[in-house]
Parts: sequence; structure tokens; C-alpha cells
Amino acid sequence: MIRCTSCLLLVLVFGCKANDTNLSSILTSSNCYWDIQYIDSFGGRSVYCYKFNKDGSCQYFFYDRKKVRNKYDFDDNIPVSNTWQLQGDTVIYIYGAKGNILRFSKDTILLQSTISKETHFLVRNCK
Repeated sequence: MIRCTSCLLLVLVFGCKANDTNLSSILTSSNCYWDIQYIDSFGGRSVYCYKFNKDGSCQYFFYDRKKVRNKYDFDDNIPVSNTWQLQGDTVIYIYGAKGNILRFSKDTILLQSTISKETHFLVRNCK
């Protein structure tokens, strides 16, 4: 019984780690961006998006009226961390802000802000 429990524990630990790697791969695969879609905001259209890089850096973009993606330049007086980091497959830090990952697939990530408790989607956009 103890041997079986130990084997099950090892499978669960390595299974969770594999999922973490999978989520990281999903975020950084291809030359895709992740549109931010707030629930019940902006009429369902994306106004901002992220680009996640394998080295842990990220960029923030906005869409203009013609739906052209433009890099968002933060004010020099506002310190920002252009980084992202996963903690398992349940927590992500983007620009230093913590979000809880509620669900994810290869095309959509459902997040909840730990500060505002607002829920939003990150939707893959490879255009």
C-alpha cells in the first residue's frame, strides 16, 4: 500500500510539472499575441494584448481604431517589470501583477486578478 501511494505521488508531482511546462509552451509558441478580453467590457472586443517571450520578458500592446497593434510605452516615471512568470499552472505574474489561472487551453486562458477580482480572458491571436 505504501509503495502504491509513493508511486501515485510521483506521478502527480511529475504530471503537474509537465502541465506547467505545457502552459509555458502555449504562451510562448509561434509568433502569437494574447488579446485581453474583459468580461462585459469593451463590447467583447480586444483593446490590449500581450506578447510572451521564452526568456521571461513580455510586451504590452494596444490596438488603434484601425485594429493595428502598437507597442504601449509606459511613462518613464512609472517603474514596470517587463516580465512574466508562472507558478505551477495556477498563478501567473505579468508585469509584476499576480493573476490566478482559472482554466486554460491552447487558445484561451481564463484569469482572475488577485487585486480587483476582475475576470478576463487571454485569447491567442496569431494574425
